[in-house]
Amino acid sequence: MLRRLLVLAGAFAPRPPTYASALLLLSAGALWADFGRGKGDFIYPVGVAIDPKGNVYVSEYGNDRVQVFDENAEFIRTWGGYGQGPGQFDEPSELALDSQGNVYVCDTENHRVMKFDPQGKFLLTIGSFGSEPGQFNDPYGVAVNRQGKIFVTDRGNDRVQVFDASGNLVLIWGSPGMEKGQFDEPTGIAAERSGSILVVDTDNSRVQRFSSDGKFLSLFGKWGDREGELTSPTAVATAPNGNIYVLDTGNDRVQEFDSTGSFLSTWGTQGRNPGEFRFPLGLACDKDGNVFVIDTGNHRMQRFSP
Repeated sequence: MLRRLLVLAGAFAPRPPTYASALLLLSAGALWADFGRGKGDFIYPVGVAIDPKGNVYVSEYGNDRVQVFDENAEFIRTWGGYGQGPGQFDEPSELALDSQGNVYVCDTENHRVMKFDPQGKFLLTIGSFGSEPGQFNDPYGVAVNRQGKIFVTDRGNDRVQVFDASGNLVLIWGSPGMEKGQFDEPTGIAAERSGSILVVDTDNSRVQRFSSDGKFLSLFGKWGDREGELTSPTAVATAPNGNIYVLDTGNDRVQEFDSTGSFLSTWGTQGRNPGEFRFPLGLACDKDGNVFVIDTGNHRMQRFSP
């Protein structure tokens, strides 16, 4: 699934040159690394999550692994590798953390979600391939709310599934379509402090808000390239002040909305320079309001101050 998205975006054009900036700290200079398979390097990173200490967790499509960095972008640890066994990945996409620091990773092409402890020890598998309750077809986004419920966008089945911390199915909502509460290939997902759940409805070019029990509440966005419009959005994150950041992937930019979905600001354009993007796929916001963008086609992550 990720390969199809990247091909459509041109990210599998002839391999770009090595990129020297894996993490750009736009408020404090730059830190340097290389495109590649070594520790601290990236090949098509996808997901990002930040723990309360500021440690940064990144999933990589190209290296089938998770890497962890401290708040200064110093490498800490990595785990994973290609395969179908426990703790292995095939095109991992988004990841999320719970209040205990456990890590949930959408193992997309293995059609499952895996749970790890903070050191990367495998704990649990949720799901298998299919369309029955509790099964997945290309799961993509995952979020954990304050109560420990796990929300997963089941992209190929156009629905959201909810599980408890032990992996037991709790709830399902959504169906294919364009009406309120329906989806066309949902991807990113985030839990708001209010308890509401934001879902990126990618091919409908919008974001929908639901209560934690799946009741439709509101939506914002429509297809386009003007301010407040979206083209193939893929990720959403909430800031400490309640504002919402949406990764407008098809337009190579980030857009900021207030808590009601009203447009506030935007930044980014297609390119390889600092502040530019090439098919970005991952988005997170830390406790200080810094915004982390996974710049997938440029094999790097950029961090922006609020």
